[in-house]
Amino acid sequence: MTPDQLPLEEFLEEADDLIQELESSLLELESNLEDRSIIDRIFRAMHTIKGGAGMVMQSELSEYAHHLESLLDQVRSGVVGCTSELVSTLLKANDCIIGFIKKIRGEGEVDEDLKQTTLKELKSY
Repeated sequence: MTPDQLPLEEFLEEADDLIQELESSLLELESNLEDRSIIDRIFRAMHTIKGGAGMVMQSELSEYAHHLESLLDQVRSGVVGCTSELVSTLLKANDCIIGFIKKIRGEGEVDEDLKQTTLKELKSY
């Protein structure tokens, strides 16, 4: 591994942890839609993914995560209500993020249909 690959490897390791945290937090949120601490945890994980992706020049993932972060910020501030439909969209978005990570690792491609579907759903909020 070359020194310039180190930040990417660190990002991928952290992203794996954050993706797991996102999934477990989203599943927890399904039964506690009004729990602000869970929403805050999800927001922080998404914010970290967005920032990390930007730092390692993964702009496509960073932009996708930015859309999610913006929506989650609106949920945190009460502008958008947290519903089971929203949680379902966020779970699909987490699957899409997994696809981005696999693509970065050279293990697959991003599911473009899933990406476009989730972006459309996100914009509907």
